[in-house]
This record gives sequence, structure tokens and C-alpha cells, in this order.
Amino acid sequence: MQDRDVSARTDRPTASLLHFLATHEISRQFLRFAAVGGVATLIHYGILVALVELLKAPLLASTSAGFAAGAVFSYIVNRSRNFETRPPFVRGLVVFFVFGTIGLALNGLILSGLVSLGLHYILAQCFATGIVLIYNFATARWIVFRA
Repeated sequence: MQDRDVSARTDRPTASLLHFLATHEISRQFLRFAAVGGVATLIHYGILVALVELLKAPLLASTSAGFAAGAVFSYIVNRSRNFETRPPFVRGLVVFFVFGTIGLALNGLILSGLVSLGLHYILAQCFATGIVLIYNFATARWIVFRA
């Protein structure tokens, strides 16, 4: 009988988390933002790998080009599909790029730091992407597309 009680208690946090994710707008919005970001990341990584591996371009220039292309895609899709407040296109894009530039610098610093520690650039980019995703969502929700 006690085993069943322990199991029920350990399932509750998971069930509560899933319930929270399914019922709170911010979590649904974050998941949509992350999905758009996943496609933007594929664009970013595709350009990064193509430039580094095929054209032997410098790493930071390559990741910057990929990041910029992914950011444009992300802004357009999030503006039209994810956020209710839509600033005028050009003004919103400028604000998005100001904060995107900060995200780009953060991405570059994380990438460079981890590569200098011996991490492969793709793994380092994965870590950088996760951190910058949180930063990007926060700035998009509370600054670029704020109500």
C-alpha cells in the first residue's frame, strides 16, 4: 500500500508541470516561440555549417550570418503567429534587432568561450542556443511584443 502512495506522490509533480504547461498562456507561448526558434535554429546551423565546412569562412562571421538569418525568420513568424501585440513592422524589427544584436553578442561570447575550453563548435553552439533562447523569449515577450 505504501508503494502506491509513493508512486502517486512522485507522479503529482510531473502531472502538475504538464498541467501548468498546457493551461498557462506564457508556457504555451514559450513552446510556440521555441518551435519557431527550432526552425530558426535549423536555418542558423545550416548557414553556420555551410560557411565553415564548405567555404572555410571564419567561425564567428559564419555563426553571425546564420544567427541573423534565423532572427529575421523568427521575427516575421512570431510577429504574425505568436504574439497578439504587433508593433508597426519596421519599428518592431528595429527593436527586435537591437535586442537580437545583444543576443548575437551573447551567442558569440558563449560559443567562443566554450570552443576555447575545447568543446566542439557544434556542441558549444547547442549550449549557446539554449541560453540565448531564454533571453530571446524574455525580450520578445516583455519588450518587442509587449501589450
